[in-house]
Amino acid sequence: KNIMKENYTETYTKALNNFIDLSSQDITAQIAKEHGLVGLARLEICLKELNIGENAAHLIALPDFTYTRNKLRWDAGFPYGCIIKIDNPHQNFIPLEFRPNCCGVILCEIPKLEYDILALKKQFEKILDKNNKIDTNDFNKRNHFIGVYKSIDNEKLYALLHGSFKYIKNNLYTERDNKWKNKIKSMKIMDRDFLYLIDDDAKQYYLEYKNYETESSILREAIMKELFGENIQTIFNDTHEGFKDINTILLGAYASDNPFHCPIMLSPNDNLFYVSIDNSIVLHNQNKIFCSPHGGGYELLLADKYSKINSGDYLLQYPNNCKMITSNIIDMPFNYRNNAVQLWKDKYNVCQIVLELIPIINLKI
Repeated sequence: KNIMKENYTETYTKALNNFIDLSSQDITAQIAKEHGLVGLARLEICLKELNIGENAAHLIALPDFTYTRNKLRWDAGFPYGCIIKIDNPHQNFIPLEFRPNCCGVILCEIPKLEYDILALKKQFEKILDKNNKIDTNDFNKRNHFIGVYKSIDNEKLYALLHGSFKYIKNNLYTERDNKWKNKIKSMKIMDRDFLYLIDDDAKQYYLEYKNYETESSILREAIMKELFGENIQTIFNDTHEGFKDINTILLGAYASDNPFHCPIMLSPNDNLFYVSIDNSIVLHNQNKIFCSPHGGGYELLLADKYSKINSGDYLLQYPNNCKMITSNIIDMPFNYRNNAVQLWKDKYNVCQIVLELIPIINLKI
């Protein structure tokens, strides 16, 4: 069954009403919004066709809202730096192509010592050699890294590890694990298959995800203890790419039912902020959620205008009036934004700064 364009156009308009835009609203965020609305509309159509709910999904775009460089995720209509909340209290349902992988961050206070970057590199390479659960590329891809920081207010030192583990992706990415092959359901929506799990299969997948999420947290802390000693004090260890619960999808975001603290990562040449999330976001159905961006997000380099030509092609314009047509946004040159904390604190009034940390060392090996 191919859900036709008439349904899509109507649902796209409804999706726009359930899009909560707390983004930077720069042209990268605008492109991500246009793309994400297509994905949200397809999700809404699937939910309606399955009689799970109508007008049942919200997308919250956070200050790091952007495209994802994961091609399968982007092609399916899922951007990054956002939360997708599905109103679905009665039936287990999981859209698969947002590709949860338990990626997360741990932030620790570490002993006040003189840390040598080459010595840390050597120690980390020893950890890679002896732990078969850590792939040699787990912490050198995308923006995964290990960083050492000094507090701007005192002389305390902190370390942060950001990453995910290949062996977990191999089990959660359903195209890599044949055990899900006969359980995946598909609905043709706008000439593309929308893949999902439902009922007991969705519950089984979610429970497996939760086990891997626990494993990821334990493994992140074990790495930090081997690098910086048993006396580290963990102040944050959580996931930003997966689930808050079975009905709440995290795509580069932290979320909770209650106020919390978290780091917001920026690039190595920017300070790192540890913030308190004090105020909630109110959804259009009056439900509330406490949430935060996990970082700054990609920003297309130099382009200052854009228009969409068709479903896959964009026309970009640069300050010198040069124009470019691209069908491959996710491989365009980019910067990391550095205004996420400012927006979340001052424009949207959601967070307060608890710690400002100065980067000293970064490892990406």
